[in-house]
Amino acid sequence: MAEPVSQRLERMSPLQRAVFALKETQARLDAIERRQSEPIAIVGMACRFPGGVHDPESFWRLMCDGVEAIREIPSDRWDADAYFDPDPAAPGKMNTRWGGFLERIDEFDNHFFGISDQEAARIDPQQRMLLELAWESLEDAGLPPRSLRGTRTGVFVGISASDYAVLMCVDGRQTDGYAAAGTSLCLAANRISFAFDWHGPSMAIDTACSSSVVAVHLACQHIRHGECEMALACGANLLLSPAGMVNLTKAGISSPDGKVRSFDAAAAGYVRSEGAGVLVLKPLSAALKNKDRIRAVILAGAVNQNGTSNGQTAPSRAAQERVLREAYARAKVSPGQIQFVETQGTATRLGDAIEAMALGTVLREGREPGSRCVLGAVKTNLGHLEAAAGVAGMIKTALALEHRQIPPNLHFHTPNPDIPFDQLPLRVARAVEPWPRAAGPRLAGVSAFGFGGSNAHVVLQEAPDCGAAAEPAHGPRRLLLPLSARTEKALRDLAAAYLALLRGNPPAWRDLCYTAACRREHHDCRLAVLADSAEQAAELLAEYLEDPSPAGLHESAAKRPSSIAPCPAQSPEATASALRLAAGRRPYGRDVKIAVVLGDSAAGRPEFVKRQAELVAWWRSVGVIPEIVLGWGAGELAAACAAGIVTLDEALRLAAEPPEGGPAPIAAPREASLPFVSSVDGKLHRGKDLPASHWRRALQSHDGWTAALAVLRERKIDVCLQLGPGQGELDVSGWINPEGQSVRAIAASSCGADPDALWAVGRLYAVGADIRWEHVAPADGRCVRLPTYPWQRQRLWAVHRDALAHARQTGGPAAAVPARGRQDQPGGRSGPEAAEGDRQAVRRRPDLIVPYVAPRTKVESEIAEAWMGVLRLDRVGIHDNFFELGGDSLQVTILLNRLRERLGVAIPLREVYETPTIARLAECVAAAEKAPSDGDPIPRVPREGVLLPSLTQEALWFLDQLERERPTYTIYSPIRIRGRLDVSLAERALNEIARRHEVLRTTFPEVDGRPVAKIAPPQPRPLPVVDLTPLPEDERRAALALQDVIDHGRRNVEERSYLPGLYYQYGRIEDAYAELCAQIDPSYARREYPEVSFAVIGNLAAGMMGLAPDARERAVVTCPALARQTTWAELAHVPALDNLISVRHEENRATTLVNLVGPAFYWQATFPGRVEEIVVDGRPYPALGAVDARGREISWAAVRMGPQESHR
Repeated sequence: MAEPVSQRLERMSPLQRAVFALKETQARLDAIERRQSEPIAIVGMACRFPGGVHDPESFWRLMCDGVEAIREIPSDRWDADAYFDPDPAAPGKMNTRWGGFLERIDEFDNHFFGISDQEAARIDPQQRMLLELAWESLEDAGLPPRSLRGTRTGVFVGISASDYAVLMCVDGRQTDGYAAAGTSLCLAANRISFAFDWHGPSMAIDTACSSSVVAVHLACQHIRHGECEMALACGANLLLSPAGMVNLTKAGISSPDGKVRSFDAAAAGYVRSEGAGVLVLKPLSAALKNKDRIRAVILAGAVNQNGTSNGQTAPSRAAQERVLREAYARAKVSPGQIQFVETQGTATRLGDAIEAMALGTVLREGREPGSRCVLGAVKTNLGHLEAAAGVAGMIKTALALEHRQIPPNLHFHTPNPDIPFDQLPLRVARAVEPWPRAAGPRLAGVSAFGFGGSNAHVVLQEAPDCGAAAEPAHGPRRLLLPLSARTEKALRDLAAAYLALLRGNPPAWRDLCYTAACRREHHDCRLAVLADSAEQAAELLAEYLEDPSPAGLHESAAKRPSSIAPCPAQSPEATASALRLAAGRRPYGRDVKIAVVLGDSAAGRPEFVKRQAELVAWWRSVGVIPEIVLGWGAGELAAACAAGIVTLDEALRLAAEPPEGGPAPIAAPREASLPFVSSVDGKLHRGKDLPASHWRRALQSHDGWTAALAVLRERKIDVCLQLGPGQGELDVSGWINPEGQSVRAIAASSCGADPDALWAVGRLYAVGADIRWEHVAPADGRCVRLPTYPWQRQRLWAVHRDALAHARQTGGPAAAVPARGRQDQPGGRSGPEAAEGDRQAVRRRPDLIVPYVAPRTKVESEIAEAWMGVLRLDRVGIHDNFFELGGDSLQVTILLNRLRERLGVAIPLREVYETPTIARLAECVAAAEKAPSDGDPIPRVPREGVLLPSLTQEALWFLDQLERERPTYTIYSPIRIRGRLDVSLAERALNEIARRHEVLRTTFPEVDGRPVAKIAPPQPRPLPVVDLTPLPEDERRAALALQDVIDHGRRNVEERSYLPGLYYQYGRIEDAYAELCAQIDPSYARREYPEVSFAVIGNLAAGMMGLAPDARERAVVTCPALARQTTWAELAHVPALDNLISVRHEENRATTLVNLVGPAFYWQATFPGRVEEIVVDGRPYPALGAVDARGREISWAAVRMGPQESHR
């Protein structure tokens, strides 16, 4: 044992202790230096670029094949003819028809990320693309996203503009609460962090063309400084408006013919392009420790600014030289060692010349005579991706280092005459060429220069050579290949992708199975293939794809293991080994329940029990944690051991020496750690209740076996796992799990790499068990490239086709709206009429992991009807998840209101989040109906005599005393009615409201210097009418401001008369409870006039005293058409809302005007079939939409208006 440092210090002299302290300090400084200069590994990459590039491999093929991805502007973006003019000086025109464009940018797999259709349609497609690429990059890196939840992972996104935000503002019809977050640039990074539950730095970076290289540099810095453990560095750019191309034309840097000729004499500018890329970055030491697949290594980087130079947007040679030297100094490499540089290469004669001169000046330092650095510019293939250009260059360079080849520059024929290539150590690649290794590792640089003067350069090195792992000469070749996806359709697509890989050039079979098992997320729809080779696996996958139920396919509802129990040996033939492909799915929201069955053996019982105990232990190590255990014969001893009732040694002694009336050779039984069912009596036991004689009976009798099986069946297990030699599959026909699926029986007589055990693991995996693959997959496997997730996208686009015409007419930016003759919203229509129609369109039920099961009871049908109305779906199943169907928190609130109206039961909000299925909610309703009533939760206070006001009311009353003649605490909230008011019906309704709500009859007189509350009895009141029609129009409009009405009302109060109407104002008391505050103007209330409680609605009288008139009551007041059809009994369970409402009537047709924060689904339920439109400021809004906050200005008073009065 090493001597403690403290003891060593005690024996040292002062000088020795000082030297020791200096060495310790130096060691700490060295550690800090190593950490802050540690190389950063690129362990994952994902990209989407023009030319059909969907991953790094297709990107590499495009570059090596010399493909130019530029094409004519597609018609689904904007009308190129309308904006084209060969004259670059033509106002508002562009001199090019070319660009680099992606396909189907309007589509997104929003359900994969738990985003509703409505929200997803309002998210900038740049953000949506980055979400998918972030997932793909993690799959490429072999990092299951679930393993990173809660970690300090950072996200750094280079992004400069959001054309989508501009177009939504121009259109305006789809702008709502989702649009602000959906189009905010900072959310491009924050949304990724939120989706993956990462807690590291998350930021968007805008330095124009250098944005994504700066993002890479900042990500590396944050990792080195310990602010995040790993990071994603990204860049994204989309072209949805022609405005950018028009601007480039006026700047003289737009290539008229669509060719990007970097460093060529014919260079005439660049072509705008779009795309996105993501890099996964980790410290090199961490990547090596985790055996990650390292694509390349970032040694260092640097960022600087031009400062004052020739112009704000002009490049600076001096600044470029400085950033190059700083980057190489930090990387601790000589500039002369750099063999390749991916350049900015914007294909302008001046810009290319400045960049080449800066590179040539710096790179000649320390370079061997005759050695030249190769220049590359991916813009010649893709065009200029602007904010994403840097990440495209990074991916290109990493691929070149990985493949040890340099792809060519296109369109390089005659060198730019302003670049003296013969005097510079530079050359341009004209064809694919090998990249030979020099004295040291291959080194490269990537440059990016923003037009605002922000320059960046990053130094890369090839990945360290970890050696290729050869296929082992010995050892098991039969391995499990697990595949999974979120939906059955996605699983089949993934299987097809794997089949293509297996039939092409697959990686080593062990590496492939290892990566799929240990380096991928495991979703709910699953497929397990047991095969000896890639060729055999391909055959099985082909059979699966040709027929959903091929021979040898085991399909079942997915669940997770729940119990271990022994069963009698039936059909000792082990059929599992003959089956090699299993498919199934796991239901949402719970683990699979597995029962492990342990059988009996007449001979060698101790050895048999030991073998069963080993099997239980191994299956637990691979993730099969039992929920309940059952045994028979010797298997009951093993089951008791699994439940913790006896130890393994005690179980072996019992098997060898069963007690015959004497004490058992064990200590007292322990408390069971698992539910334990005995085959002796067929009952559940706690362990300590088992007598010593039980164990002899267990070896001799299994009379309770049938009863024991009944216990398992009643507990609705999902899988019976039978362990032990010679065990057949238990007959579980007719057993049904909670989701209505058949229970599965799986037998396994071995463990480890034995094919029988692997096949049982595969079948358990297929039905949803969480397998600890590190105990099953090849231990020597390497992470390799495999197919990424097959997105199940749908069209989600909030900007309408006619936005283009609207923008041109108003002089705004031109709208770019992809259109392929499909809907602008899910299930909607295309064209101008779609704005309102799409709101009410019904869409098809999405493809979920659970099968559709129709409602079985009346309650389930009622809940399903409510779901379909809120989610606008054609059907929903009782096991469907509300949030997987596209529901969000706002729709949860609407749903609960509807269910309360339909069923008369208030379902707690948490139930929808914890059990978001119709079947579970129906159980909650049934439980609530059976539960005994606890009575009124709020004790009723006697109304007679004097009552104390609430603390809030008392505080406001005292404040009012300071200014007795000013009605400071009176708030007027007028509502204006368009049309004629039926005074008699309104009068009856108002009196009924006052009768029902005592808060409107409460006054606050002063007693002994303090306020008290007095509630007057209900009594009929007339509704006076102030007729303003005789007034001139200008005076009438002024009177409609209600000041004259209010003054008139106050005069009536002084005369002990009545005010002419009610004025409403809501006040929120708690987050979950909104009520109408009914304040009497204190200057009148203190005179104890009960009638004035009907006059002014403000914020004192109601306070926290009682219920207020709800929205439907007030609607009936102002809409005789509804009053004639509504009984007061209907209003018993209608909740109050947060804002003002008014209903106008015209020819018995009701139109509801609502001022809400969110969609007004409530009103369709409140007045079914009667709400036709919502009108704000005289303009119709769709009945299911949110309404402009200006609705607050619309007033209602007891005013008869002339027919010429317009609605504001």
